Amino acid sequence: MKDIIGIGRALMDGYVYDEVHLPFFESILGGLTKGCKHYKLSHEQAKKILYKFSPLNFHQGGAVANTLACCSRLGCSTTFVGDVGKDELGDIFISSIILAGVNPIVSFHDDLSTGFTFLLNYPERDIRIGLFYYGSTDAFENENKVLQEVKDHKVLYSSAYEFIDPLKIHMKNIFIHPSVKRPELLKVLNLGGYSKETLRNKLSELDEILSKKTFDIISGNEEEYLKLFEVKKIDEETLKRVRNITSIGIITRGVNGSIIVESESEHYIPSYRKLSLSTTIGLGDAYLAGFLDKILKNSDATEAGYEGAYQAYLKAEENNNKNNLILEQNHNPLDKYK
Repeated sequence: MKDIIGIGRALMDGYVYDEVHLPFFESILGGLTKGCKHYKLSHEQAKKILYKFSPLNFHQGGAVANTLACCSRLGCSTTFVGDVGKDELGDIFISSIILAGVNPIVSFHDDLSTGFTFLLNYPERDIRIGLFYYGSTDAFENENKVLQEVKDHKVLYSSAYEFIDPLKIHMKNIFIHPSVKRPELLKVLNLGGYSKETLRNKLSELDEILSKKTFDIISGNEEEYLKLFEVKKIDEETLKRVRNITSIGIITRGVNGSIIVESESEHYIPSYRKLSLSTTIGLGDAYLAGFLDKILKNSDATEAGYEGAYQAYLKAEENNNKNNLILEQNHNPLDKYK
């Protein structure tokens, strides 16, 4: 019996912090405004970004794939199910998860590019923008394959990003299918996406499933839970609502640690050491990986929460140590060593 099968969007992540690229992004987005914004890119906008920036500027991303990669490094057997384009980004994504120890079950598409995200972060200008291009990730063709494979796994995992059109009907079919209702199968959801206003009103299918307490474990950050329940703060009433939708709720709070919510109690887990955050990208995914690893080893939720906090700390350290390397197309990446 394998450990975890995850259904996710096969996305590559890109980052830009150098202001020299601001005019380019202003031109394709029609200007940049202050604050934290999210944009879904058109095919033409995505083509312009891919034409300008080298594929080597992208790293394997996607919430589900990130968690599975971390679980694999911790010793879990994992399977990723998704879709990629027949392009260099798709090749990098597949090779990255294989290198991390994840077994890929993917469909390749000739007519669609591999999906990607691009983060523009300019703190001095108060600009933080997330760009999303779903590309081939919108062409899910593996519903039957998942239902076959899930019989051989202990955990079925996905995220809220998979419950928007055109994937939502496939995801609903999978999570309500009789074959996933066996009591020993843990059904896990990452709430990623709920805090984004552009996505929140597109999650009606997931709202319906949540109301039926379909998931055994739900993980999300504080803002995602606030948006989910349309409340202003995490209080006793909010914790009660968490209990109404899942057996174990994980609420991550960055430098303020996390809350593990169970049926009769809640546990406040401090962050592991003092976190210095250049970005929070991937911390929730790493936390969930640590948590699931311990749960699969029969630890209780509190011990799993401490392992989650430790894995989030390691991810934060990795983020802080990343080099800010932006490679434009037609540049030899080896030039920087000359």
